[in-house]
Amino acid sequence: MSDFRNAAVELIRLGIWNHRVQTAMSREATLPVYQLECLLVLHLDQPTSAGSLAERLGIHKTSLSKLLGALQERGLVQRALGETDRRTEHVTLTEAGLAVVERAELRAEEIAIALLEMLPEERRTQFMGCVRTITSNDVPLGTEPASSMKEPSHESLKK
Repeated sequence: MSDFRNAAVELIRLGIWNHRVQTAMSREATLPVYQLECLLVLHLDQPTSAGSLAERLGIHKTSLSKLLGALQERGLVQRALGETDRRTEHVTLTEAGLAVVERAELRAEEIAIALLEMLPEERRTQFMGCVRTITSNDVPLGTEPASSMKEPSHESLKK
């Protein structure tokens, strides 16, 4: 098998493992994965507008509006129109939203410790360098027609 084929298989395995981690973290936060991911992106990336948040999450603005509505109902985010451009919506975490993010970060740290302890000490720095390279670069995943993009269902946003 070629190196690229092996990499593809391992990427699939990593995606499955990551999905399990996200599911466990969202269950602990009592939020659907999409909602927790939105809070984490707000905290980590601090997008300047709802439009850039939708882009970062890879969802349509209409889906984001429903997602933010659910988070706002739970008191986890605040939404405000831009002062100079009323078409721009700004989203910020509330104290309750920040508390959810902090708990998620603590759980992620526990998972990271367990993961790094599986590696020999001399390989941990190399591993972290590889992870940083992957997460700091946007790899184009291809463009799909808007009608074929999977969006979260209305019911999954309310959970």
